[in-house]
Amino acid sequence: MGKTPKLCQHLQHEAGKQNLSVKDYIDQKIPRLKEDNSNHFALGLNVRFIFLNEKPVISEQALDEAIGQVDLKELKRVAEWHSNEISRCIRRNQKISDFAKLLEIKVYSTTPDLDQLDRLMRYQTTLQRQLSTAIGELLALTKN
Repeated sequence: MGKTPKLCQHLQHEAGKQNLSVKDYIDQKIPRLKEDNSNHFALGLNVRFIFLNEKPVISEQALDEAIGQVDLKELKRVAEWHSNEISRCIRRNQKISDFAKLLEIKVYSTTPDLDQLDRLMRYQTTLQRQLSTAIGELLALTKN
């Protein structure tokens, strides 16, 4: 527990919420990583910020006892899993950010330049008159 006190506090907190021992919580809730790490989806990462001045909910002695019952390999697996999930969240956030930038480029590319719009507006009245004349002539032809 000395090296990873915040992880241990988090494990004890989450296990306590579900009335499980830390060992049972790890066995039930933390998936085992596959060797090829393909098609591995998280059950949902529960993020909780633990501040430096925050006092643990459970006493340090009870926490030591609860963590002491868990094999060191299992704690290492939990730390790796959480690390992978945090990395996955960061990558997902980066993809969303990149996609948002692409949307801005798409909108910008479909909107004409203001100078081009000014040039087009010059011809608007002329084009409207021509359209009105053509519609009037068409109506006159259809009446005959």
